[in-house]
Amino acid sequence: MVNAGLSHNPYLLQTHVTFNGLSPRINSQVEKYDNIALNDWIEKVPEIFHDEMNGYDFDLYFTETNSDFANLKAAFDRAGITQDDVRLFHKNELEDSETKSRAIDALIEWLRDNPNRRFSFTEFHEKYFDLFEGTYPYIIINGPTADSIHPQIG
Repeated sequence: MVNAGLSHNPYLLQTHVTFNGLSPRINSQVEKYDNIALNDWIEKVPEIFHDEMNGYDFDLYFTETNSDFANLKAAFDRAGITQDDVRLFHKNELEDSETKSRAIDALIEWLRDNPNRRFSFTEFHEKYFDLFEGTYPYIIINGPTADSIHPQIG
């Protein structure tokens, strides 16, 4: 069966696409979206994959978060492409940032509760205290502005 794969890591902004198990051709349209958030080009996915697959009638295996899978399905719906034309499968689900944060917190708690003679979590925590307890400025691309978060700053 003819198939394509789309895997996008929203945390690292890495995209991996396959067409019939092969990497895209040189100068493929997908190359320019390698390091761009999927939501910035999701509306173009149906057309790009149509061109690369020489039409519709293929399976598309998607690896991403649940919300991005819903957005992908909506993009195909808006383009008038039905599940009979392109069958979408959510192959592997990536966890959202809140789930990952909870897992990291659970790991830290486990390290505190289970001392190991080969790794001193206490020493590690003291040495890198700022990483655990410090605050860091960050920029959210295409996110809320400082004015909308902290109106008194603007």
